[in-house]
Amino acid sequence: MERYNAYIIAPGIAIAPIHTLASPEIKPSARSIDKVEIPREYARFINAVVATKRELKLLKNRTAEEIGEKEAAIFDAHLMFLDDPLLHLQVSKKLETELVNVEAILARVIDELSESFASLPDPVMSERSADITDVGVRLVGHLQGKATEELVVNEPCVLSAREISPSTAALLDTDKILGLIVETGSPTSHTAILAHALGIPAVVLKSEDREEWQTGTMVVVDGLLGEVIVDPDAETKIEYDAKAAYLINLELKLRDRTTLYAQTTDDLYVNVLCNLEIPSEIAVARENGAHGVGLYRTEYLFMNRRQLPDEEEQYRHYRVVVEAFTDLPVTIRTMDIGGDKFFSESSISGEMNPFLGLRAIRYSFAYPELFRQQIRAILRASQHGTVKIMFPMIACLEEVEKIKVFLAECSEQVGVSMDNVEAGIMIETPGAALAADSLASEVEFFSIGSNDLIQYTMAAVRGNESLNYLHNPVRPVVLNLMHSVVDAANEAGIDTTICGEMASDIRVVPLLVGAGFSKFSMNPRSIPAVKEMIRRISRKECEDLFNEIVQMRFVDDVSKAVEERFGSRMEDLGVAGQRR
Repeated sequence: MERYNAYIIAPGIAIAPIHTLASPEIKPSARSIDKVEIPREYARFINAVVATKRELKLLKNRTAEEIGEKEAAIFDAHLMFLDDPLLHLQVSKKLETELVNVEAILARVIDELSESFASLPDPVMSERSADITDVGVRLVGHLQGKATEELVVNEPCVLSAREISPSTAALLDTDKILGLIVETGSPTSHTAILAHALGIPAVVLKSEDREEWQTGTMVVVDGLLGEVIVDPDAETKIEYDAKAAYLINLELKLRDRTTLYAQTTDDLYVNVLCNLEIPSEIAVARENGAHGVGLYRTEYLFMNRRQLPDEEEQYRHYRVVVEAFTDLPVTIRTMDIGGDKFFSESSISGEMNPFLGLRAIRYSFAYPELFRQQIRAILRASQHGTVKIMFPMIACLEEVEKIKVFLAECSEQVGVSMDNVEAGIMIETPGAALAADSLASEVEFFSIGSNDLIQYTMAAVRGNESLNYLHNPVRPVVLNLMHSVVDAANEAGIDTTICGEMASDIRVVPLLVGAGFSKFSMNPRSIPAVKEMIRRISRKECEDLFNEIVQMRFVDDVSKAVEERFGSRMEDLGVAGQRR
């Protein structure tokens, strides 16, 4: 029996024999051609593009039906790559200069483009190299007259591979593929997104030993502790069989309790809201007991499309969400374009460091008519329910003053009074957190975007595995900063919501309650467990613990203190000791 530490990209537990998947290769043989053959070879390339588009559109539709619209949108980037002028230009040029068959040319172009993405400093963007390779395999396959092979397994297994392409992940049979072990990836990779949506535990394990594992060897994927156990002994297997069964029963139990309030043992009511990206997530949010929408992300309306949505399309889209929560508040955030989200993959060349550049509210200011269209659409949708409008990545008071001018102008244009629409901001930059006293008097609510606030406070980009230690949410400096924001908001009489991964992390919930948060917004699937955790703690003990830990110097000391105070209650939820 051998144990390996692994990095979690999709949670859960899987126990099954290993099935090793060989990495697809694009290595067609080269043959010389005459100049007169260039048009014919380029025509073959265009035919392959058309066939691959048809194939990917079918895959996208199947993914939408079987998994969800959000996950299906992954393939929009694949389809756009097929129309990328750079791809076509490179193929055309190399055909003329190298005079070899188009399969060999295309394989080289795909390798070069994939490597250029892989070398980008932003890990979110570098992961797109896997998407390019995925499309390349399909293109070359069509040129060679070979259909892309679907993964077929006959018995339940854990799939082990260097990497798994998004198109393979989308077609995984969840009755047969119980877990994934890959060598590359992160929670933001397309494979991780699909694995999470399918409920398949997945981990990243960078180990040469992986290549020596024999297909058929029993393995345990622990997507809670971050561990892979190869050839477990009988006692370990029994232990993990029991853990897996317990997690299933726990999920069923929590679903039965979703209608209960999230109220501490000393009667603090905590409002648990959901984060949404697309309307198809509404049903899960309502089923899991969300008390409204704390963050509705709108940028996915704008991404990977040739023509931007106009005001009418946006209005219809927002109205669907608002009417689904007519009895509850819906907070709609204006587009957070930039950083790791772009209108198209080709936009990445615009800035050397997009996370510190023209993103979010800065992008909206740079394109004022686009900004006005979105504000008008949100204000119109507010007539169908309780709507709050929120602006991302605020850094200073001047930006808030500028936003007010836009709001007043758009309110007059559509004839909707701002008296019934609260306007708030996201606290995601240290500048905004430190200026919270001034900002709180100018807005009607705060929402802390914990993912970005940690990233900017620690000067460490998200998604980079080597920097994970800097993203631990229980760092005293981060918790102190958030606490100061809550204090400033309370002094001004406005609410503060905590968004991001912290809000759904059971280990952090007691610290957030202790810091003064009473509004949480999170992934809809995390709501039942968080509500249950809140029902097991008291505000008094959380405040006492928070006052202790903010004096501590090291993260490990904070984690130990939380474990000692609340560990038994976390174990009952099956998440104690979960690693980042």
